[in-house]
Amino acid sequence: MTVLTDMPASTRTSSSALTLLPSFPLMLTLAFLAVVLPKLGLAVAVWTTNAFVDTDDAMRMVQVRDFLAGQGWFDLVAYRLDPPVGSSMHWSRLIDLPLASFIRLIEPLAGQDAAERIVRIVWPLSFFMALLALIISTARRLAGPMATAPAAFLAACSSWVSMQFFPGRIDHHTVEIVLMTVMLRLGLEAVLPDSRSWRAAIGAALAAAVAMQISLEDFPFVAALLTSLGVIWIADGEGMRRVLMAFGLTLASAALALFVATTPAARYTVASCDAYSLPHLTALGLTSLTFVVLAAATPLLPERSMRLTAGAGATAVAAALMVLLFSACMGDPLVAVDPLVRHFWLDRVNEAQSMLAFFGKDWPAATATSALLAVTAVAMVFAVRTAPADRLAGWVMIAIFFAIGVVGSLWQIRVLPPTSVTVVLAGVPAVLAAAYAPAASPRRRTVRVAIVLALLCPLTWVALVKLMPGGRPDVEAQDKAWKSCTAAAELAPLNALAPGLVLAPIDLGAHILAYTSMSVLSAPYHRNNDGNGAAIAALNGWDDTAREIIASRGVHYVVLCPTMPESQLYINENADGLAARLMRGQVPPWLKTLPMPSGPLVVFRVVKTS
Repeated sequence: MTVLTDMPASTRTSSSALTLLPSFPLMLTLAFLAVVLPKLGLAVAVWTTNAFVDTDDAMRMVQVRDFLAGQGWFDLVAYRLDPPVGSSMHWSRLIDLPLASFIRLIEPLAGQDAAERIVRIVWPLSFFMALLALIISTARRLAGPMATAPAAFLAACSSWVSMQFFPGRIDHHTVEIVLMTVMLRLGLEAVLPDSRSWRAAIGAALAAAVAMQISLEDFPFVAALLTSLGVIWIADGEGMRRVLMAFGLTLASAALALFVATTPAARYTVASCDAYSLPHLTALGLTSLTFVVLAAATPLLPERSMRLTAGAGATAVAAALMVLLFSACMGDPLVAVDPLVRHFWLDRVNEAQSMLAFFGKDWPAATATSALLAVTAVAMVFAVRTAPADRLAGWVMIAIFFAIGVVGSLWQIRVLPPTSVTVVLAGVPAVLAAAYAPAASPRRRTVRVAIVLALLCPLTWVALVKLMPGGRPDVEAQDKAWKSCTAAAELAPLNALAPGLVLAPIDLGAHILAYTSMSVLSAPYHRNNDGNGAAIAALNGWDDTAREIIASRGVHYVVLCPTMPESQLYINENADGLAARLMRGQVPPWLKTLPMPSGPLVVFRVVKTS
């Protein structure tokens, strides 16, 4: 059966609560409010205390301020991080530019500080509204108007989605998820038989190129889009020729234009595996060339087997060229991270863990996540198997996006928030099938809808995790401790000291840069190998080792927060190390304790290093 075409006419207009909620504007508004209202406290905190949700939000604002202060478009060095050379950031000016523009627009009316806080509240919420509209629109396109309510409910219920759009979030994740959804939405218009829009293909290609420039975290979903177009071209041939040609030509043009617009000429030939550079331009160029050639050759490939052979051959050639030219970028882009830095920092970053490693760190959350993905996989199979013929290509595309997202999570679970968009969409046909089951009474339909919604709602699994006995780290306590250490009120007193270089735990670095005029040796960014390694060696080192590093680096202050989770790591690793001793009150003669307002921070001035 198909979910929509086999639905009894009577149930399409009555006998279900879903029938009363088809309004796009109404459901969009309700979904938005359902997520935002419980999080208004975050908006209040941003406005009243200048709080940052995450270290990346703090560091993004540092980068935007430097840009506003005159730092060059091509210059992405954070000069106060590991000075005097600074640390090059792998982030994109395509995020800095609109943030800086909005701040400049509001600044004459409110001042820069207030303008920053307003932008940090409005930016994520605006993108969240756009994301909800895209999700609901996509669901309606594939499953009709009655998909509005279940899509809105599941989107509002998806903590995986909403967590990246809370007030205060200005990192690239918001834009990254929206761009992925734009790729998916326009990709559907490009492949569905009743549209096959080459204009939509152009839009999808532009979104893919911009996504790649902003963050390589969207690479799996760009690959999913390319795979989907290729698979559907193999299946349909001539019907996809114009789409494939338009997509390939646009992707090549946009990829090159963005490369020139964001890369200094001196780095045109430099292969940076962790940010948009020559390898990624080449990959997009080879893909575009493949699509254009295959589109042009379509009349010569009338059989599916012929198109499959041609597509597989062209893909193999492109892949072989990439391995030959850029073999160093074929593996982990973070492979250069120093083992010491990896142990003390990267191995503790949740989003950088594989799903398998996640089980070792937090098995209840990993189990719940895996269960939701398994339920979604079942729902996705149902959606594909029951899709009407004229919607099958769309569901195949969504299934490919979901599958590649799940496979990507085996590398790093940071791909799961974008994947959650497909989790929402996959659940819609199952909800509709439960709501309009022909032989069921209204009461049974309601119960079935409730069960399906509960199984596909991430918040259900979050609640179950809290009920699991044992094994779960005290995440809330750790988060509270981290927030107390990184609060503006705690770090602001550092501004009363003469500006200088601070040695502090890695997780404090970005907030010290955002709230003070100090420089820092370390912050949670993988390109800062040198500074992070030196900071860890000093904090974990013996007295002579720490003193030598501090002297050679010109450190002026040591700042610690004993309640931070990172601080406990130093204690566990070396009870006689500098950090552990300082937190026990054992201050060496070459450091002087500075008085600070009551709070968790302890601050020391370097007074003697030899």
